[in-house]
Amino acid sequence: ALDLKNFLNEEINRLKTKLVEAKEIEEIKTDNDMLQKTEEVLLKLHAFAKEGITENVLLTVLKTQTLVEEIYNGNHD
Repeated sequence: ALDLKNFLNEEINRLKTKLVEAKEIEEIKTDNDMLQKTEEVLLKLHAFAKEGITENVLLTVLKTQTLVEEIYNGNHD
């Protein structure tokens, strides 16, 4: 369980970094709704530092991984 917690902490930090960087992407920083939602996800990830491993934490990390993948590798048409 400790290895999983360490992995999650590292992954959450990586995702937070990617989301902070994403706020500088033109498409996001010029869209108030997208910028606000990015901030909401960041706040949620920051809150996980105080939580144990729960289904909610795991699901949010998985969804955030997908979001980051779409931001950086998805089709921006």
